[in-house]
Amino acid sequence: MAEVKNILHKLARGEHLETEETARVMQMILLGGLSPSQIAAFAAMMQVRVPGANEIYGVISILQKKFNLISKFEDVLNIADSAIMIHHTPAVKVAVAITLAACGVRTAHFTGQEDDVTLNDGIMFKACGVNIKCNVQLASKALEEANICFITLPKYGYIMREIQPVAKDLELDDIFSIADQLMNPVRYDYNIIGTEEKRFIEALVATSQRLVHKTSWVIHNIIIDDDKKPRYVTEVTA
Repeated sequence: MAEVKNILHKLARGEHLETEETARVMQMILLGGLSPSQIAAFAAMMQVRVPGANEIYGVISILQKKFNLISKFEDVLNIADSAIMIHHTPAVKVAVAITLAACGVRTAHFTGQEDDVTLNDGIMFKACGVNIKCNVQLASKALEEANICFITLPKYGYIMREIQPVAKDLELDDIFSIADQLMNPVRYDYNIIGTEEKRFIEALVATSQRLVHKTSWVIHNIIIDDDKKPRYVTEVTA
């Protein structure tokens, strides 16, 4: 197919794809429209450099079409896992979200995969009365009545159950690690996301600006090992 060849040639020249080009490739991968060699070539060339904002948005645009969106609320804050991770401590994630909700901020906290919810996370969520496997109706009710909901993406879009194995097989870690922070099924106006890799900040900021109606904060967590005592230095880009 000439379209695919043109896209692959563009990547081979070191150029970034436009939103429509990335979305088209993702759509063809999901529909089985590319040969194994074409998929391998696409994955290899995408993984050797930092994905651009248009490429990330292209992935998100395809996946969000399959979501069961919760869109009736205004001024919702999206909190991604990576924005408040401290030694992967679930207590911090839960505490931040609950504190914000208690202050009147509608907060939608989510994780990209159910597999990310480890045993310790599960214990903490259960102790706080959090049901991360609730359906759309219950999550919407929680957001309305308690200003908070916790979500795993596969519950809200069957396409995520299909794309996650594909992403893992293709080893497209970079683009999906960025994209799944921004794919909250709840429509949001404010956004807090984070990364430990400074090279992702520019793409995160640019993509957020296309998705968020009001303000987005990108947090760069720098881990410093000082005498075997890790600590975090945080830089925030609005």
